[in-house]
Amino acid sequence: MPLHLAAGQPRTLAYSEAIRKDIKLLEVDEGLLDELLQTGLHLKGAPGEEAVLCSGSKTFAVKTVETTNLLLLVPEEQTAAVEAAVEALGCQDVTVPQPTPPGVLLGLGTQIQKNQAAAQQAPVVASALVSSHLELVPAAPRLHRLDALLGEYQYGAEGGEEEAGAAMAADGAPSPSGRAIGGSFRGGYTEGELLERVQCSAAELRAGLVDHRALCLDGRYCAVDASYQGMLLELVLLTAVEHGWALGALPGARVAAALQPQGYDPRVTLHCLATYGARVGSASAALNAAEFEDGAAAAMEVEEQAGGSGAGARASGGNGCYALDEAAVCLHFARSLLQAQPDWELHDFEREWQQRVPEGMLPSLEMLRGEARRYGGGIGAAGLQHPLRIKHFPLSGLPQDAPSRFAALFAEQPRWEWEELAPYVQSLRGPGQTAEALLLKYARASQQRPTDPVTYSAR
Repeated sequence: MPLHLAAGQPRTLAYSEAIRKDIKLLEVDEGLLDELLQTGLHLKGAPGEEAVLCSGSKTFAVKTVETTNLLLLVPEEQTAAVEAAVEALGCQDVTVPQPTPPGVLLGLGTQIQKNQAAAQQAPVVASALVSSHLELVPAAPRLHRLDALLGEYQYGAEGGEEEAGAAMAADGAPSPSGRAIGGSFRGGYTEGELLERVQCSAAELRAGLVDHRALCLDGRYCAVDASYQGMLLELVLLTAVEHGWALGALPGARVAAALQPQGYDPRVTLHCLATYGARVGSASAALNAAEFEDGAAAAMEVEEQAGGSGAGARASGGNGCYALDEAAVCLHFARSLLQAQPDWELHDFEREWQQRVPEGMLPSLEMLRGEARRYGGGIGAAGLQHPLRIKHFPLSGLPQDAPSRFAALFAEQPRWEWEELAPYVQSLRGPGQTAEALLLKYARASQQRPTDPVTYSAR
């Protein structure tokens, strides 16, 4: 707002009797300002959490920046009164002193003249004082609460319906409605309810739902119980063998139709196919007319039901073919082995793993990055060769914040090479942040000899 200050026209500065000190200034760029004025921005944070500001597509950490200069805020409604006073001053015969040149001291008479001239105008009244402002720093979406919220509603889990209803009541969400075909589950969160609770933008939430393989039934998102999903995958593999379907071209509609009489919701079956694979084309291109005829009705039904089936099935209609991903399927069987026995001799684990995976698939230890770690080997004090071992150490079980995660990593193993450490820390990087910056802050690099690999330990 212009203060109508001009050379030779001094004005008095006054403070409001009820001056405010609770106003916060927010620094934004032009793009954010336009979005703020058009659709609004959202500050999010529960008690005890650091607040973030979310636009439609980005998340920002909010930092308080102190200033050395005191900022005075003047209300906009003074404008009309000031303009009237300036106009009135122009009609009066008042001797207005000229501006004082730099380096020249004012005499007493000149000061009195300036005070008299200022008294002819309305004072500039400061209504608020500000000594800091809020600065926005691009940040990674904080999706850790999404895991917890989706985990409250485990499709296929024993007692999942009762637990989901209790969680909804405690969180203030509406009562669940609708029962999944053949399942004992109902409930979940809508996208709007998740957006209110998770510190991320709408675009980041939708991407997070896809990454977390969330299932959407009747407009509500939930997780799929890991044991249930693994069992469903194994049924899909058995069904494929029974019908002679190639794992690289599974007809989605026919797979869903084959499992529906056993009580499996076609939408969940399609979600399973999308979780462990990807859609590659139309089933009609891979099947002749006679083969597809008995699955056509089921395909139409699955298409209709999958119209709102969420992150996994939204991108996949019932008529498509799915190619199972070798790494995802092999990882499922590796997890089942590691959950049953967390620590193995590497040779025994590889032999058992190869026996479990479908014929034609080749498991590789590279598939276990972020899921297990190898250790051991070398020659012991007695000159005996120690066998290499593998231990279950999943990323999903580690803390979400960087200090706690690095502490957990170094508690598990004092020294890490970068190739081992990378899958456990890559997700901690914020926008524009490099892995080197993370390591510099939370780890110490060392190298015993120039030919040795660099290792990282706790600071």
